[in-house]
Amino acid sequence: MNRQVIEHCRSCGSHDLEWQRDFGWLTGAWRYLRCRQCGDFIRLHVPGWTLLLYVCAAVAAVASWWWVWG
Repeated sequence: MNRQVIEHCRSCGSHDLEWQRDFGWLTGAWRYLRCRQCGDFIRLHVPGWTLLLYVCAAVAAVASWWWVWG
């Protein structure tokens, strides 16, 4: 994923940053902005559709718990 980055690393001040994806099963759509020089994480980007899926799964879990135990 190539994006123009204007931010800089707070630890070393470098502008040599890159986006790296998370390779987790549930977090595969997450992207981390990381410094290439010192390896620090700058920030996290999670797409809106991913957050919506997490909310839907949480609502379904609560609804099923309520239906079984309520």
